Amino acid sequence: MLEPEGFDARVRRRGNAWIEAHPDVATRAEPYWSEFLPQLREGFGRRCGYAAMYIPDGTVDHFRSRRDHRGLLYEWTNLRFASSLMNAAKKAAEVLDPFEVGDGWFEVLLPSMELVARFDLIPPARHALVRATLAILPLVHDERIVRQRREWYAFYLAGEITFERLQGFAPLVAAAVDRWRSAHPNDPLP
Repeated sequence: MLEPEGFDARVRRRGNAWIEAHPDVATRAEPYWSEFLPQLREGFGRRCGYAAMYIPDGTVDHFRSRRDHRGLLYEWTNLRFASSLMNAAKKAAEVLDPFEVGDGWFEVLLPSMELVARFDLIPPARHALVRATLAILPLVHDERIVRQRREWYAFYLAGEITFERLQGFAPLVAAAVDRWRSAHPNDPLP
């Protein structure tokens, strides 16, 4: 994702000057990055980078924690668009970077809407980090996330959104629909 025009002057330079003036790690940082939340949101397709679903609003997540990586505090490459739920759960933990996730690494199961990792497709060097991510973030079967997946699925089943829109709003749910149809061509969706 390309750094937006003006980010260097309005965020990085101002932020780095702020860091120099405030060497105490406990001091709350100036959120200069907030000005670029709309560009971050659009860069993530208006989907939470961790839950991979549309969110009407979201937060700036510092992928490498603000506490442990102050030098990255005002770097565009360290920012992720995330739901408040995921950002709060992540805190300073080390989790899988949304930019590292490969095609098919995760699937949503129908009809449970549970998220599963496809370890057969995930490089072995990433297995431990994927397990840690699934233990830290409420992605697998947390009712708040499962409910969102069910709602997108219900919108689709009711004809309120097209399959293409489902792919945009909840791509893992759309992929689950596609897999079901391939495996059960004569059966209705559950």
